[in-house]
Order: sequence, then structure tokens, then C-alpha cells
Amino acid sequence: MTDDELKELVASLAVDSKNLHEAQKATDEQMKRNDKMLTEKLVRMGITLGNIGKNQGGVAEGFFSKSDKRQSSGQNSF
Repeated sequence: MTDDELKELVASLAVDSKNLHEAQKATDEQMKRNDKMLTEKLVRMGITLGNIGKNQGGVAEGFFSKSDKRQSSGQNSF
């Protein structure tokens, strides 16, 4: 390998390294945005699922409250 070929190879490796560094930086930024967006969505899902659980708990409480009133008044049918 001649000196000129070696210089060309080193120069191309330097350019490739720079391009790789820029691409990695862009990928890191995108991953940070994706992580933030995913975290926000998971928080919203948790709130939604929590509210569904509270709603179902309210429905169950209402059902048993009604049945409890029926039993105390002597009615046994649901």
C-alpha cells in the first residue's frame, strides 16, 4: 500500500467516523424523545386504568348497597 493510498484510507475513515458520530447523536436525541413520549403515555394509561377501577368499584358498591337495603327490609330477591 502506498503512502497516498494509506492517506486516502485514513481520511475516509475519519469521514466515516464523523458521519457515524452525527448519526449516533441523532439516534440518541430521537430515543430521548421516544422515551419521554412513552413515559407520558404510560402515565395517562395508568390514570385511565385507575379511573376505570374506581368506576367499577363504585358500581359494585352501589349494587351491594342496594342488595343490603333489600335484605334489611326483608326482600331477598335481587
